[in-house]
Amino acid sequence: MNSATSSEDDTEFEQHELVPSSVIMQMVREIALDQKIDIDYVDQDALALLQYEADEYMLKVFEASGTYTTAAHRVTMLPKDIREGLVKLAVQRRQRSVS
Repeated sequence: MNSATSSEDDTEFEQHELVPSSVIMQMVREIALDQKIDIDYVDQDALALLQYEADEYMLKVFEASGTYTTAAHRVTMLPKDIREGLVKLAVQRRQRSVS
């Protein structure tokens, strides 16, 4: 991947955040508090990576859940579709770890 493509991808990604960066930062603070870790400074690159991975995970959940919504001939995703999507992702993850 060249640097021009990378920066274009980053710009496009930032426009489509599924999990707001404020939520990611709050999560980091809460984990630090639970672990009794004093954080005065949080690396912005680390936060960006957490943001990216959270968004990627949410996309996978919605994609997996969408298959159940479509199979049921609905346009509205229901909680049961999301549960089934999460189960599907867990099974896929388990199969990859065994292989």
